[in-house]
This record gives sequence, structure tokens and C-alpha cells, in this order.
Amino acid sequence: MNSKHKQGGFSIASIAFIILLVSFFGTLLVKLGPIYNDHFYLTALVKDLSLEAGSSNKSIRELRESMRKNLLVNNVTFDLANLTLDKSKGSVPVLVLNYETRVHVLFNIDAVVVFNEEYITQP
Repeated sequence: MNSKHKQGGFSIASIAFIILLVSFFGTLLVKLGPIYNDHFYLTALVKDLSLEAGSSNKSIRELRESMRKNLLVNNVTFDLANLTLDKSKGSVPVLVLNYETRVHVLFNIDAVVVFNEEYITQP
């Protein structure tokens, strides 16, 4: 019996392509993961600040000082000028967290991640 059939499976080119894709997305994960980790920490911190009783009566300077102390303890770098207090949205001031982060990915490719969130303060 002489049966000829074509063997199935991955070729070397398809294996190389899969390795390339996995390494690219792994690089993205390693580069962008810390940015999102810091952002989740920042949002939790700003949310806690906005939920404090009397936070609507505090000045932006007091809110930034409270945030600076927490950032210093947890070794997170953040420009506090990106935290603003918007009093034009109604009777209750709104804390606005608006910033962008740029990270080098590879060669001449950079990733820019933009965050813009608002938190209503408590009277």
C-alpha cells in the first residue's frame, strides 16, 4: 500500500509568526502594565479624597497636599498639577484627574495613554 497524504501542522514560518506576536504583546504588557497599575492606585486615592466628609469645602491646595503625602508613601510619581477642582459643574465641586503618560515601546514606537476622570466631592 502506497498511500500518499499531506501532513498537517505548523510550518516554521507560522511558528516564527506566532512567537513574534506573543513577544510583541508580552512587550506591551510589560511596558503598559505599570502605567495602568499606577492609574488604578491614583483613581482609588482620588476617589477616597472625594468621598471624605467635607472634601467639597477643601481648597485644591489642601487636596493636593493630602494626595502628595499618599503618593510619597507609595513611591508613585505624579504631577499634582493634573489634579484640578472644577467648581463650574454645579453646586458641588468636582475633582478632575486628567493626565497622559508616554512610554517608549520599541525602536521609534511610543505609546500614549490618556486618562480623564471626574469625582464628585462630598459636602
